[in-house]
Amino acid sequence: MDIDEKYFERTAELRNQYGEDRVVTFIGACTEQADMDEAIRFAVNHFGGVDILLNLAGFHGAGWVDAILPEQWDRAMDVTCTGAYRAALAAMPYMKEQHGGHIINFTSLGGRGNRMVAISYASSKAACTALTRALAMELAPYGINVTAYAPGTLNTKQFERIAEKGSIPSRCHRAVCRVCQDTKDLTSITANL
Repeated sequence: MDIDEKYFERTAELRNQYGEDRVVTFIGACTEQADMDEAIRFAVNHFGGVDILLNLAGFHGAGWVDAILPEQWDRAMDVTCTGAYRAALAAMPYMKEQHGGHIINFTSLGGRGNRMVAISYASSKAACTALTRALAMELAPYGINVTAYAPGTLNTKQFERIAEKGSIPSRCHRAVCRVCQDTKDLTSITANL
């Protein structure tokens, strides 16, 4: 699920590799509970259930603590942490009914200490880690596992634009790019969680 079809480039590759019936897309926003509910219903109807939920959404924002706008702070929390909550809320009834499932929230090392990322991003990822822990305790009796995956910096188009927006100095951006993970590695990493 994503907010715009233009973000489905990688999905097109996966659809070609695994087949149209195994990889489906859904337009919607993690900031809207109705969209999350509809996306999960769509998946349940198409696949017969929901076994794994991956929450990947994040909003970087821009700026240091004294420059961040309240709207950027709110957006980061709404997309990153509350979006994961909305998705879990939508999937929980189905997972409880089947007495099992796995929710994986992509957090970030940036949420464990500001690694030259915007304060809104670091805080929202830290909040998502706390949400993950709380959900894990609450959902364990239903056979539902909840884990967080906290990668370092990922080599994405979004990351390439961060320095252009001025949220981190370009010299830091160049240094961090040297240790970026390739997003294609996430498929194999996630499969082993």
